[in-house]
Amino acid sequence: MWWLKGAALAAALLSAACGFKPLYGTDGAPAAELAAIVVDPIPDRLGQQLRTHLEILLDPRGAGAPERYRLNIRLDVESDDVAIRRDETATRRDLSMAATYVLTDLSDGSVATRGRATTVNSYNVVASDVATRAGERDSLEAGVRRLAEDIKLRLAIFMDRRQSSAGTS
Repeated sequence: MWWLKGAALAAALLSAACGFKPLYGTDGAPAAELAAIVVDPIPDRLGQQLRTHLEILLDPRGAGAPERYRLNIRLDVESDDVAIRRDETATRRDLSMAATYVLTDLSDGSVATRGRATTVNSYNVVASDVATRAGERDSLEAGVRRLAEDIKLRLAIFMDRRQSSAGTS
């Protein structure tokens, strides 16, 4: 058992020596910057769900930091049949979701960063309309959660790099 503790200590020392720094460290950066982002309303029900997920992910404690950034998102959803029988009926559908975002710095109105997050989720098309609709709903909800997590991660990386470059200048 002692060798396990030694291995963990060696791994910690080696990762510290290579310049590794956890993105969500204890110094509060970039969490404080993420909490200062206000998310604009996004049209439709899926947009509302994406906005809610983002607000929770960006400010999980609900601290309500002073607004420094505005996040505008355009959400696009497409459905494609991917498994088709000989009688030309679909048995599987892909839901492609894309969120194009623009982060604006409120201090000067400049675009701080922009990007695009995408995800594809599938569901089965079965004889029961109720079951097919439930599969579609679950697929949409999973896609929205995945998009929110992806956007949050991209923004956290941006904020971390921005703070690192400001600290070295």
